[in-house]
Amino acid sequence: MKHGSNGQILDLTPGRKRIPGDLETPTDEFLDIIRFDNFAAMFRNTSEDMSTHDLMKVLLKIQQQRFNLETLGNAFTPFSVTVGLTPTLILPPNKTPRGYLFLNPSQTVNGITTDTVMFASASRGAGTVTSTEVNVQAFRTSRFFLNITVAPTTLQVNLQTRDPLSLNWATAQTDIFSGVVATGTYYVDTGEIGTDDFVRLQCVSTGTGTWSIEMVSKEAYGGTVSPPGIFLGNANVTTAIGYPILGGQEKRFLLMDNTPLYGVAAVATTLSVFQLQ
Repeated sequence: MKHGSNGQILDLTPGRKRIPGDLETPTDEFLDIIRFDNFAAMFRNTSEDMSTHDLMKVLLKIQQQRFNLETLGNAFTPFSVTVGLTPTLILPPNKTPRGYLFLNPSQTVNGITTDTVMFASASRGAGTVTSTEVNVQAFRTSRFFLNITVAPTTLQVNLQTRDPLSLNWATAQTDIFSGVVATGTYYVDTGEIGTDDFVRLQCVSTGTGTWSIEMVSKEAYGGTVSPPGIFLGNANVTTAIGYPILGGQEKRFLLMDNTPLYGVAAVATTLSVFQLQ
């Protein structure tokens, strides 16, 4: 905008024309000035007004309390909780506010090829054992190495995959090593069958044997595969609405008094908890 030769206000876009008169004519202010009374700080017991000195003492005390909640002290106490597939109580209600540090110690797995120990080398008797479940959502195929140092009578290794709806396990491939029982190292490529969301191995043996199994996941669609996260909330928390703590992440919270904390996970996961003060 600019003033024309006759003192009129002109609009230069898209061409010169008169500005409406209500912009040239002074009007009353449309913003009212609203004033509020000062707030008085009072002692709870006597209802007497606080002096500036007393108020500053209260503010400093509150600041010190907050500092204490966020600082390590003599009561620093670490412990761990296994968070399951249903809401798990992590912290019961406290009588006073407390500060906590939460750590999901599960480490992120990086790379196009990832090695995972399904069963460490150990002596095992007759029976059925299952490995921990492994997140393979970003991988395409799986291979397995079986190393037998003391041969059992029989050994059947089944590859299982988890139904994402019911969370039940189904056998995708049966006896992937074709029942080998001699000492030695064996290899099998199970391909894409069973490499879905989560996999595990089910091993059925007779007799006593010493053996181990390693999984190699390849051809990742993405560069990173993360273990399942833990989700915090109240007693009704779910993986869809909870506050997430992903694998390798840590979070700090101040919990008010009488506030319980629950957690849930897609796969049973250990959460490390540190009481700060």
